[in-house]
Amino acid sequence: MVYNYKVTNLMGVDVIDVKYKISFFYGGTEDYSGETARAVNAITQGAGQTAVKEEKVHGRYITNFTVQPVSVNVKWGWHFELAVKMSDPMNIGTKMAPVAALQSSLNWIQSTPFSTNGGTLTYNVDGLGNFTDLNQAEKELTGKIAPVQVPEVPSVSWN
Repeated sequence: MVYNYKVTNLMGVDVIDVKYKISFFYGGTEDYSGETARAVNAITQGAGQTAVKEEKVHGRYITNFTVQPVSVNVKWGWHFELAVKMSDPMNIGTKMAPVAALQSSLNWIQSTPFSTNGGTLTYNVDGLGNFTDLNQAEKELTGKIAPVQVPEVPSVSWN
């Protein structure tokens, strides 16, 4: 996925224009059998049971989840920083059929000598290939909320 972050000043000039690419490989598999499968199966069954049957552990994994700049154009007088933080991988599947999931947060700061603004862009991926732009999902949820209406305050005469 390729995204574009753009800031346009009051004169209509694009003062910050950053294009970045999010990429990852998904669906990586590895079948575990033998000792690993027996150990996982024993944990799943609990400590009180002794029967261990041969099963395969089959997971879906993610590799090379990266955020890379494609192009960066920042005009004089402006400053832009983008830092990427990756979450620890988690299992959203089961012990016998694990599915990896990762979340990436892009923390950005834009500034001039007169002001500084910042925010976070968040994306999720999983080992099945699902990609979620949480910023877009948030916009869809909050887009239906009506704007705040300022209540009319009656005028008060102190005389």
